Amino acid sequence: MKSETGRGFKEARDQIEALRARWPKAFPLAAHEVRPLETASLDIIVNEMGWTRPYARAVLAVWKKRTAYCRAILAYPTRFRLDGSPTDEIVDDIARNHAQLDLARNQQRKLAREASATNPKAPGKNAQPAPWAPESPANKEEPAVVERPKVACPSQLIEALDLALEEDRILFGLRVFRHFERMAPEALLDQAFEITRERLPRTTPPAAICKAIAKFWIASRR
Repeated sequence: MKSETGRGFKEARDQIEALRARWPKAFPLAAHEVRPLETASLDIIVNEMGWTRPYARAVLAVWKKRTAYCRAILAYPTRFRLDGSPTDEIVDDIARNHAQLDLARNQQRKLAREASATNPKAPGKNAQPAPWAPESPANKEEPAVVERPKVACPSQLIEALDLALEEDRILFGLRVFRHFERMAPEALLDQAFEITRERLPRTTPPAAICKAIAKFWIASRR
C-alpha cells in the first residue's frame, strides 16, 4: 500500500484544483494573487477535505514549492487565511530561506529544460543523477553560486536510521538531500523544531538533529 505522503505528491496537481475550487483566494491561478498561507491552513484543509495530515501536507508542499508561492513568501511580511484575509502571523526567516532555495532549484530546472529543448543530445530529466550523488566538478557545467555549508545530513545517516522499509529509505533519503543538505546546523535545528515542535539543545550534533526529524517524519506517515 502506497504511503499517504507519496500518494499526496502523486495526486497534488489534481488536488490543488480541488483546493482552488474550495478556496479560490488561497489558491489563485494568477501568480500575482498568490499569498503566504497561515500555518493553521493545514488543519483546516485536513478537516474540511477529509484528508489525512500526511496526504494534505504533501499536496501543500507541491503548492508551496511553486515559483509564485516562493515569491509571495519573500514579498509579504505576514501570512493569510484560506479566505484571503490577512493575519498577524509573521513569515519567518526559515520560510524565506526555504523559498530562496526552492526558487533557485526551480530556476535550475527551467534552465535544464531550455537546454534540453535547444540541444537534443543534452541529458533529459530521467538521466540526472540521484539527489544524493556527489557532484563532479569536471562534469559541472554551471558555476557554483555560493559555497554551501557543511552537509548536515550525510548519506551515512540513512544507514544509521535502520529503516526497515525500502520505501522509507528512498523517500527519506530524497527528503534529506532535497531539503536539509544545504542548511547550516543552526538553520537545521530551527527546522527540526518547526517539524517536531520539540526544542533540541543548541549543542545537538547535526546528525542527531536529522535523526530526530527522520523519526518524526516516518512516524507521521504511519
